[in-house]
Amino acid sequence: MSASKGDEMNWDALGAVGDFAGAIAVFATLLYLAKQIKQTNQMARFETAREVIGQFNALNLVYATDTKLREVMLKAGSLSVEEEEQAYAFVDTYCNAWVTAQFAFDHGQIDEAHFAGVVRDARLARDRWPGMRRNVERWKKNSPEVASSEIFRTFEQD
Repeated sequence: MSASKGDEMNWDALGAVGDFAGAIAVFATLLYLAKQIKQTNQMARFETAREVIGQFNALNLVYATDTKLREVMLKAGSLSVEEEEQAYAFVDTYCNAWVTAQFAFDHGQIDEAHFAGVVRDARLARDRWPGMRRNVERWKKNSPEVASSEIFRTFEQD
């Protein structure tokens, strides 16, 4: 038995409606996935910012609770070998935190305002502690692959 021309048109129309419904479903899925990706990226940026802040909070806690370290960092005169090593170890940790922030900024994981705060922190540390510049320079010599990072330009300025 052969199909009539009217039956053939109904099947064509039904196929077109099915194609259209499929296209709408694909579009809706893409919108949903785009929203999910955006939320995931926002959460990743938040977590990175929180981790960067956490590094600085840990450093501040060490400084606040270690009297000997405070004395060493605030000492304007020459330091003993032991004091010099303590100061360098503390500055080394700071430099690592600054490099982490620089890397996160360079890769879009923290925003410009957050990075500007880290740069201000570097400037404050530079001006607050007498041996900071010297120890940052020492660190940069030991870590030449990241020594030219933007964050360290703070130590080249007056």
